[in-house]
Amino acid sequence: MKEKATKSFSQAKTETVPEIVRIEMTPKLYNAIKAQKLKQVNPLARSYVNTYFEWLKTIKPEEIIDGITLGITPEQAYHKLGANPIRIGVAAARAFLKTHPRYALQLRQIANLDLAITTLKYENPNAYAIIQKYGDTGKEYLKNWINGTLQILGAMPKTEAKQAA
Repeated sequence: MKEKATKSFSQAKTETVPEIVRIEMTPKLYNAIKAQKLKQVNPLARSYVNTYFEWLKTIKPEEIIDGITLGITPEQAYHKLGANPIRIGVAAARAFLKTHPRYALQLRQIANLDLAITTLKYENPNAYAIIQKYGDTGKEYLKNWINGTLQILGAMPKTEAKQAA
């Protein structure tokens, strides 16, 4: 009788364990996730968050290679822009984010390594391939650039950016 009870318990135990189902991300699922993330952001800050996604889409593979091999930081690249319309946009975003800390927090929640890599995979495959080619070094480079960009925008203090890196 004891043996029967043990068997029933072990059989019941294995029957209730669910199987792991892997879902492959598709462009359609990626776009749905991105749209959901953008919906969570206040409409006032949405354009600044969208600018972040646009930046990811426009990164050139040679910029990544130069950044990794030459050790170029986001601050160095930003200062090299000189009198550029991008700097005007960054200044406006910085002023907005510094006066509205809750929107800066929302940007920090969205600007993370996993979402950046996924964005590159679906919206900038050439840059994604370079990041993948460099492996952990490529991921670390991207993480440092995300943190540096947040720092330039005033969404992350310098001390927090160094801790995050």
